[in-house]
Amino acid sequence: MANERERVERLGKAGELEVIKILRRLGCRTRRSDIAAELPTYGWCFVEVKNKEPFSPGATGPPYWAQGLEIYEYDFYTDILKKKGMRCLFVVRDRHHEWVAQFLDVLHGEKFYIAGGVTPGYVMYYNLIHFIPL
Repeated sequence: MANERERVERLGKAGELEVIKILRRLGCRTRRSDIAAELPTYGWCFVEVKNKEPFSPGATGPPYWAQGLEIYEYDFYTDILKKKGMRCLFVVRDRHHEWVAQFLDVLHGEKFYIAGGVTPGYVMYYNLIHFIPL
């Protein structure tokens, strides 16, 4: 049973990738979101999950404990918010490995740190003090 479920999941993911390629050939912008969820208070939103260790304060990164989001990811979710009103909840691990979250539009109202400039591929780091526990 588990093997069959895994096979179906693999087929599903392969199909998604194939359709993404077709859509891009047709000139469509695409982005795979981690989760879409209907939150009781806020309605439907995208949920972007980063399950990794936070960045610690240092000379080469932000001066605070932070989690990062690629600029192209931020741009995608901001565009969806502007055009469709659908927010993005950014869910990450804090320095104690607990899950914390905050909406990207709220985070972007706070100070953030951009590594390496503002071209695609760079990372925006958000201070973990602005996230709330889940």
